[in-house]
Amino acid sequence: MAYKVQCEELSRNIATLKEHETALEARQDQLASDLMKHETISRANEDIIKQIIEDIKSKNEEAACILERPVIVHQIKTWIEDEKSMLLLMLPVDALELLTKHHSLTVAGNAGYEIVPVIEPKTIVEYHGDTRRQVFVLDDACGVHTVDRQKRMAWLDYGQVIQDCLLQSGSLLLVSVRLSILNSELFQDLKVLSKIVVNLKDKQYALSVKNRQDIFRSYFKKGNEELGITDTKLYSCTMHFLYYVEFLLDHCT
Repeated sequence: MAYKVQCEELSRNIATLKEHETALEARQDQLASDLMKHETISRANEDIIKQIIEDIKSKNEEAACILERPVIVHQIKTWIEDEKSMLLLMLPVDALELLTKHHSLTVAGNAGYEIVPVIEPKTIVEYHGDTRRQVFVLDDACGVHTVDRQKRMAWLDYGQVIQDCLLQSGSLLLVSVRLSILNSELFQDLKVLSKIVVNLKDKQYALSVKNRQDIFRSYFKKGNEELGITDTKLYSCTMHFLYYVEFLLDHCT
């Protein structure tokens, strides 16, 4: 009798194991299917990014003859060559910013940098590489028009990862955006993440050229050690770039 009970229990255990095996196989099939879908989506996203990059490069080539300015080209070239990777956030609000953005991308492209438009925060994480020469660009032309609460939270969710990526590549975060694109709350968040953010659209910079230069000098001097910038050559190139922006602004207005 006891032997029969043991056999029945063993049969039940075998049946249970078979059910678990079937469930495990189904789960493995589902994971394989999900992985395939993820790879397909990633490839599609990569194709979209590459197409946007090609469009940006094409537009830059078409405008090259109109926007040629040897002085700023030389300075931006120097600035870019001294950086392994950087994150540039700029908008073509007026002729000066359009000129600056155009030459930044053109010189970077000619120098062999990969120009990556940032549509959302995870773009930086997915396309970042320690050994790749890259320029990340956040621009309304790339599809970034507004930042609502949900998008702001997305930046915060990726904040630490983005910061790690930037630190690993020795990158620089320079921000020049309209508050309609990045609201004031998000801008403060980015200041915490990047440790080095200057918003040229901020009211405090809507002053005379001299006052703005004083603000830049004060900001970078004050934050130099805190930012971990020990390379004085990098600091000098950054400041020279800002001085050229101020010089052009003074002569364009």
